[in-house]
Parts: sequence; structure tokens; C-alpha cells
Amino acid sequence: MGFAFKSKEFTDEPEDIRLVRGANIGQGTLKWDQKRRFPAERYDEFEKYHLRPGDVVLAMDRPWIDAGLKWAVVSKDEVPTLLVQRVARLRGTQTLVHEFVRYVIGSPEFEAYVQPIVTGVNVPHISGSQIEDFRFQLPPVKAQKEIASLLGTFDELIENNRRRIEILEEMARLIYREWFVHFRFPGHEDVELVDSDLGPVPEGWEVFSLERLQSATPNAIAAGPFGSKLGRKDYVDEPGVPVIRGANLRVGGGFVDEGFVYVSSEKAETLTSSYARPGDVVVTQRGTLGQVGLIPDSARFDEYVLSQSQMKFTADVERVDPLVAYMQLATTEGTRRIQDIATGSGVPHINLTMFRELKFRAPPRSIQSEFTAVVGPMEQLGICLNRQNRTLTEARDLLLPRLISGELDVSDLDLDLDPVA
Repeated sequence: MGFAFKSKEFTDEPEDIRLVRGANIGQGTLKWDQKRRFPAERYDEFEKYHLRPGDVVLAMDRPWIDAGLKWAVVSKDEVPTLLVQRVARLRGTQTLVHEFVRYVIGSPEFEAYVQPIVTGVNVPHISGSQIEDFRFQLPPVKAQKEIASLLGTFDELIENNRRRIEILEEMARLIYREWFVHFRFPGHEDVELVDSDLGPVPEGWEVFSLERLQSATPNAIAAGPFGSKLGRKDYVDEPGVPVIRGANLRVGGGFVDEGFVYVSSEKAETLTSSYARPGDVVVTQRGTLGQVGLIPDSARFDEYVLSQSQMKFTADVERVDPLVAYMQLATTEGTRRIQDIATGSGVPHINLTMFRELKFRAPPRSIQSEFTAVVGPMEQLGICLNRQNRTLTEARDLLLPRLISGELDVSDLDLDLDPVA
């Protein structure tokens, strides 16, 4: 288990060593939107808590969330890092192949084992001894290596797609910044800057509130259900209507079209004012401000329900392209503007009135269309890669328990796992 590094020694210096805390652990991968670092000159003092590529880390506090078990595999690009208290690190032994450990922890059996044994009201947690007590079928070392190799092929493809998605997202952000922040859009040389409520903007651009740019459809700007209208008691198994929560949005932009909880169609009909649909921009209104997502036209579902912590914006497409609206809210500047108007010292939040009054730069529709023509295909490719990753993950997770139990023999499988073009 990790070390109790003192928070007063944490730094924000990029050359210092990242710390792996519970907040950094997602479902299978580490998340770095919340970084804490430790002085690099003291790294060697804590050799016992160094992480290596392939290490499996498991959150011991709040290990189970609605999106699933909080565990991750450390990649070679994520070291050097240090392990913080209340996070467990797992490695192999002579009889338990190191690469096989990740598939034990990622198995449905381990998830089913952890969920009912989590204890604690204020901070649900598991102990080191509970992790050690987990019993599972252990194939011979040779079979472990073969299983890990096969499933590792899935993971390698998933990781390659994930990196491609990150590159596409960064390219889109850079183009947006160039056109709409630095105002170096095609033809900018012939356009002068004029004053506006948001500072200088190119002549012909306007500054509107989101309310002025919303669609004429009912509830074009809306929030999730107020109070006790939606809670865990309302969740049902699939099929149902998916609920968009913070887990489905990312800081800096991104819509995760999976990992949903669901409500029945009957319950959803009582929440129609909180519906979100493809083309809507969804933002988190309390807690982790800066989470923004655009529901793509190719989304898995036609309708979603917002959770109590989310709001959505339906654009008037004659005046603003949803992709441009999304990018404005997802950029660092957009996140900062949301955070600046937030209230509440304990749990920062914004309300619908604040959201409606949020200022927005509206370039001429022709420039927006040019931007969408350039960036739109990048967004679509990212969506396609995400969908392929979901298919790969589902296939891997179906194989995993059957391979571990011996129901399937690795040598009998002939899978076509060529990288996606």
C-alpha cells in the first residue's frame, strides 16, 4: 500500500514526480486531470513506493463507483510515479505472472467480490487483507502467459486507439485556439479588431449570451431534475433510458458514450424537461466544473436524461454550430469563465440563470462552417475509434472469464485483431 505523503509538500511543478491517488484511478487506466506532484529530488527516498510499467493499482477508498471498480494499469509513459496511501499496488510472483494480474483484478469475479464487502458510511473502503483474501482459479504459468498475451493484444489495440483519439482532440483544440482565440482564421488579414464585452473581436463577430443562441425548441437550456426526482432507487438494468452523469463528461471536453446507469421509460417520461439529445452540449453544473461534452449525431441513444448535476444547451443551428459552441465551453478559457461565475465555497456550482447569461463569441456562420468542415472529420474519426474500443473491450471482457476458467483454450482461438485503419 502507498505512503502518507504530506499534502503541504505537494507541488505543481511539471518536472516533479506525479503521485497516484484514488482520484487518479479510473476504470482500467489512470486519469491525470487532477495532478499532485512530489519534489523530484526526494524520489529516491521512497523506492518502496515507486511504480513500474504494468503495475496494477486499486483504489482502497471509494473503490466502487457507479461507473465500476476503480483500478488501473500503469503504462510506461506514466512513470516515474509514486504511490499514495489508500491505494494498493499489485505485482506478480513466481507462480502468478505479472501480466496476468491485471486480468484477475479486471475480471467480473473480482468486481463481484469487492462490491458487497465495501464498508464504511462516510468513506466506503476495502482493506489490504480483503484484497489478499480474494480466491480465484489460477492456470499454470504457461497458460497464464498465453492468456495475458492474447488479451494484451486487445489492450494494445485499445491503447493505440486511445492515443489516436488524444491526438485528434489536441489537433481540434489547437485549430480552435488558432481561429477563435488568436483570431487567425482564414481571411483574418483583412478583418480589423473591434471592442466587445469579451475584449477585442474581429469586426463582424458578435457577443451573445447563450440564451440568445438557444434553439426555439422547449427546454433548449435545461438542468437535471431538481431535488429527489431522480436517485439510485430509480435505476434499472438495461434496457432503459441512459442517465448522463459526471462520469460521462471530461474536463477539457469529451462525451463518454458508455458506463451509464439507466431509468425506466416510465420514469423518463416524468423527466422530459431534463432530456438531452444528439447535438446537445452538456456541462457539469456542480462539483467538477469544466466537464463538457457534445452528444454526437452518431450517439448510441436517441434520448438521454440529465442527472441532477448536469445542464444542457441546444443550439439554434442557424446562428451557431453545436461543435463551435462545445469548443468554446470546453477550452481552458471556457472552463475558466464557468468557474469564475460559480458560487459556493464547499461545492462550487452554477445555476440555470448563470448558464443562460454566459457570454459567447459568435463568429459569422460562414467561418463556423469552415471550422466544422476542418474539425468535424476529426471528431467523427474519434467517435469511430471510441466505438471500436468499446467493441474491443466487450470482446475482451467476454473472453476473460472463459479463458481463466479453462472453458476456452487459447490455442483453439483464431482472432483477427489487425489494427483499425
